[in-house]
Amino acid sequence: MRRFLYILGFILVTCSFVQGQKVRLEVSNLQPQVGEYITVQMTSTIGSNFKMNFPDEFQSGMNVMSGMRQDYMNGRSNTIYYQTLSGFFTAPGVFNLGPIELRSRKKKYLSKKVKVNVGNQEDLKSGQKRQVEPSKSMPPVFAETNCSENKIYRGQSFLLKASVYSKKEFSSIRNYSPYVIDLKTESINYRPKKELDWEPKKLEGQQYLQLLFEEKVIYPQEIGPMNISPFEMVLSGYGNYVVRSKPSRVEVLALPELNQPPSFSGLVGRFEITSSISDTVANVNEILSLTLKIAGVGNLQNTIAPSIVLPEGIELYADPIETKSYKLSASGYKGSVVYTYPLRVLKNKKIEFPSTIISYFDPVGESYISIETYTKTINIGLQNDTLRAYSTETSNAAIQNNQEVKSSKTADDTASNAKSRLLFFLIIGLISGILGFIRIRKKRKNKASLLNNEFSIPSKQEVSHSLKVALDPGLETALVLSKMEQCLLSYCSYVLAQDTLKLSRNEIYLLLGNYLSQESLQEVQILFSSLDSIRFGNNLSEVPFKALKINFKQTLDNLLS
Repeated sequence: MRRFLYILGFILVTCSFVQGQKVRLEVSNLQPQVGEYITVQMTSTIGSNFKMNFPDEFQSGMNVMSGMRQDYMNGRSNTIYYQTLSGFFTAPGVFNLGPIELRSRKKKYLSKKVKVNVGNQEDLKSGQKRQVEPSKSMPPVFAETNCSENKIYRGQSFLLKASVYSKKEFSSIRNYSPYVIDLKTESINYRPKKELDWEPKKLEGQQYLQLLFEEKVIYPQEIGPMNISPFEMVLSGYGNYVVRSKPSRVEVLALPELNQPPSFSGLVGRFEITSSISDTVANVNEILSLTLKIAGVGNLQNTIAPSIVLPEGIELYADPIETKSYKLSASGYKGSVVYTYPLRVLKNKKIEFPSTIISYFDPVGESYISIETYTKTINIGLQNDTLRAYSTETSNAAIQNNQEVKSSKTADDTASNAKSRLLFFLIIGLISGILGFIRIRKKRKNKASLLNNEFSIPSKQEVSHSLKVALDPGLETALVLSKMEQCLLSYCSYVLAQDTLKLSRNEIYLLLGNYLSQESLQEVQILFSSLDSIRFGNNLSEVPFKALKINFKQTLDNLLS
């Protein structure tokens, strides 16, 4: 901020703008009780780099409000910078708050000290100091991240909630700075952001409003301590409050190597497996299908086709087809994944399919569990009445053994079904190709549509180029301000991804608040104000353009970095 205040002060000296520079400290209550919240406000006319040390007995809350406003006095406009915070004292006594220290142009400015007399809340009967109740240490507005687990295994998921709590309902949210997880993860939105959905919530005997801002299911991809940095946002409606959560931590453990079965492929959760076969009676060269269904809750999205053991006389006709049917829950994905294996019959014989085994890790029981399917038997080339009768008599028993058994067919019907299944796989392949082609054409069409759009969102490189144009030494003096403003508007269009020429200055500031930090937003506002002050209040021949260009470039470079 020092660079920007320098340019503003340098230019506006000519305008006789800065007069009566002040730094002021105000406290809402000079005689609070222990645990009672007070408001501390710092203001100045020279900048916002406030520095002030608080007593150790003062505990600051998370809610901070800062910004700038315009005051008018004697027909002149003055910029007032302010910062407001709240907190409470944890012990009685007389304390000095301040002074505020603020530096500008190598000069130091100090405010006056403010004396605060904190009451001790003595019990009238015993004369002993009361303990501050836990509820009194809770600020009126605060934020937090909540993790459903503090220790998990790799492949296991947990639910992360980002919440804001307030005594009053705010009408808008801006300048959201999300939390950052320092380990590689798979993050899935469990519920969308709720910007205005405040719900009553009782905390430690106090009535609050809760804004469940974000819920995500997190799958860690790495092991070790997972640190979750605070998130931050500005709440507006009853003043502007900057709320910041506390950091969180989750320990991600490696899956145990001891007793890990060979059939384990990375499944973590609780699962079961079933199998079925399309026919128990078939002919040579007929296409059958073996189906394996894995159902449960956990990291179903990471399943792979189980390895199956093919008996003699059976070969894999094509790659297995995967069909997913699950949805996200608070405990991970819940549902099933089905693998269909196309098989071709090679020999006339009775064939028995061995069981298929898979293993998963149960994080609750902290152990590996192996499960398997029932064996399957089919008869090849035995198409007679005796076999059909046998198949009918044993169908009920087969169903009880988790087999899907169909009635036997004649030789002509079976051959017809084989052709139908082959045709089915060919149609699936054709449809997939057509859909892929349509997607490619759609992408090309969308790209062409963007190219034909009247307004083109400037890139970072284009903003940098417009900056070079504005700083061209050969540019006429009268055009410098215009090119600078064009460059600044180009930067705003780059950030907002829309045409800022159609927006008012206030609309631009409001939208930028959703993407820039408060400090960066102030930098943009100061640049616009400086250009306006020169354009409407000065003789161009008296403007120090060299200093203006240097500081304008430094500011834009900082914003683009």
